[in-house]
Amino acid sequence: MMLNNGCLCCTVRGDLVRMIGELVDKKKGKFDHLVIETTGLANPAPIIQTFYAEDTVFNDVKLDGVVTLVDSKHARLHLDEVKPKGIVNEAVQQIAYADRIIINKTDLVSEPEVSSLVERIRSINRMANLKRAQYGKVDLDYVLGIGGFDLERIESAVTEEPHDEHEHEHEHKHEHDHDHAHDHDHHHHDHDHKHGEHSIICVLIYKS
Repeated sequence: MMLNNGCLCCTVRGDLVRMIGELVDKKKGKFDHLVIETTGLANPAPIIQTFYAEDTVFNDVKLDGVVTLVDSKHARLHLDEVKPKGIVNEAVQQIAYADRIIINKTDLVSEPEVSSLVERIRSINRMANLKRAQYGKVDLDYVLGIGGFDLERIESAVTEEPHDEHEHEHEHKHEHDHDHAHDHDHHHHDHDHKHGEHSIICVLIYKS
């Protein structure tokens, strides 16, 4: 399903809640996970808070985790962008809220560039699990069954971000490392070696 008539983090949040409510009513017990993919311009905080505020949805689905896909070649342009006072940097928010971070398109940059990006990401979120990838290929279990979202920890971390986004640290409780063998890859995004519209994409995973 696609909502293309507004911003998921503001104008169509009500539509999203209604759509998920209808989906749960019609197919309850028939799906394991619900994947919500935002655009690179979405602030994940309002979306997450909406689900915690809507009991009709929260009783049926729980936030399993937040996965952020990072374009190695262009992400720094967005992470280091200076926003007007009072305006959040969505790219930074998506890193801060992530339980899993996929550093994609590593074949397009040098190892020092990847290392620098990892350091920048770690300055925002030190506890998220990072994985490097090419063509968006990661094991499916890396993005499903996370079980690690901590709303209080995130809210505390994001509150600190405007004061010193390069140095703040935050606690992140992760008790869900996976050491399983997998026979399948998760092709999360096409990799066409072109500069896409967005360099960072946030995916919210809900478990029924």
